[in-house]
Formats: sequence, structure tokens, C-alpha cells
Amino acid sequence: MHSFTSLLADLATICASHIQPADDMPTFTKFTTPTALQHHAFELLGLTHRLGYK
Repeated sequence: MHSFTSLLADLATICASHIQPADDMPTFTKFTTPTALQHHAFELLGLTHRLGYK
């Protein structure tokens, strides 16, 4: 069970890595996969872990 503060700390572990391949391939963003708890929290909030990214 999480407190509000520990839940925010858990959600903060989701990250987006911007990857620039060495060759002429375009850059891309790779996201960490949310845990079941993180996924459920985002569902309850009506949000996605990719908020702000396309």
C-alpha cells in the first residue's frame, strides 16, 4: 500500500529516453514500461505514462 507521497515517488520512476542512433536513422523516444500499479494509477487519473509525448 502506498501513501500519496510514495505513490508519486513510484510514478516518478517512469522515464523517457531520447535515443540518437549513430547512423542516419532518425531519433526516437523509448519509454519505460509502467508496472501494474503505475498503470492502474494512470488509468484512475485518466492519463497515460506518455503524457506530453506523441
